[in-house]
Amino acid sequence: MNRKKVLLIILTLGITITMSFIITKYLVLSDYEEKMKVMAYIPSAEVNERGYQIDKYEKIKSIAWLSNNEVLTLTSKDGQEKDDVRAKDISYCSIYNLNTKMHKDFQDVDIADFLGVSEDKRYVLYGEKIINLEGNFHKNIKALDLFTGEITDVDTEMANGNAELRWLSGNYILVNYLNKWAIINLDGEVNIEGNYENNSGYARLTGVDDIKNSGDNISGKFYYTQIDNEKNTAKICSIDIITRNTKMIYKNDMIFYADKKGKNIIADYYKNNGKKSSNGVYLNRSFGLNIIDDSGEITKSIDLPMGRMSTSYVLSPDGSKAVYVEGPNGINLGNKDKDFAVKVVDIKTGEIKEIIKDSGLIDKNTGYTGKTSEKTVFGNISNINWDDSSRSFSFTYGSSNTGDYKISTYIVTLDN
Repeated sequence: MNRKKVLLIILTLGITITMSFIITKYLVLSDYEEKMKVMAYIPSAEVNERGYQIDKYEKIKSIAWLSNNEVLTLTSKDGQEKDDVRAKDISYCSIYNLNTKMHKDFQDVDIADFLGVSEDKRYVLYGEKIINLEGNFHKNIKALDLFTGEITDVDTEMANGNAELRWLSGNYILVNYLNKWAIINLDGEVNIEGNYENNSGYARLTGVDDIKNSGDNISGKFYYTQIDNEKNTAKICSIDIITRNTKMIYKNDMIFYADKKGKNIIADYYKNNGKKSSNGVYLNRSFGLNIIDDSGEITKSIDLPMGRMSTSYVLSPDGSKAVYVEGPNGINLGNKDKDFAVKVVDIKTGEIKEIIKDSGLIDKNTGYTGKTSEKTVFGNISNINWDDSSRSFSFTYGSSNTGDYKISTYIVTLDN
């Protein structure tokens, strides 16, 4: 074999070996890099195909948002339900960080009735206990300063057991005594007060975001729903706190509940289909919701499926969405769907999105079925609250009135 052929064979063999080495190295490196990518990859928060994420926080009862990563929680002091139906479970409150799961406790407070957090997230308003005053119930109103831990007595009228209290800007409080109202400061000093136009029906607060505070001057109007059971009438009204002028916004004899945020009002309704049964019950009664603008015009009317109902709709701060809990109405007993479900309705389109059923919330490790005496919205689901961004809301499931504290908070974050 001549020298050129030998060199050619050697060269060819060398190239082949080199190429094999390069290919092998490439495959090994590719496999290695691929494994490194997999090992280094951190999955994003789990978002299901319907556009939201659910996070669960066990053994905490959230009742309000303080920031985008902090909530206010309640913890039972004794874990036992009182024999007296008017006596409520006594709790203390904590600031709970959703990211770190650390908490700051305020154990000196005795919260029997949580009444809200101030607009600046500094104060917690609560009823300390309920006292029976010759058949009329009174709750001692307190304000806890979350910055300093100081507790202030807030004077209100006696026999306020059924009164509603809502925070306004500038740390003013609107008190609804059902047949009259007052705006007070943290000391209980009355700034403005008035009566409802028709005292034959008790009023329930519907919306307070139109009341404005500029320094020492408070102006604007609030909305209320007035139901007269004797006359079987119901209406949504606004009242100007300066002029006391009342304006009827919407009337429907079949309203149980309404909520207003921004320019939108959401109200439930029912229809008595067919005739009454022998015991006076409309077995074909159906339920739904009306979306109403602040002039009283119905922009959307949505019928819930037959046999289903909800009586508590919670609008987001911007008025664009509402959360509600839908469940069996207890009338149409033939309805096979016994689940309660958390749902969100888009106020503009009327589109309804189901988030989760309560059967998916039951703790399968303990077999706990969620018996509760909490402030229940519907079924075993309670304490629905939106954060300030209108993107996330929280709710609780279960009860804190048992020794092992079987309650969880769920945070639902909607996609942008």
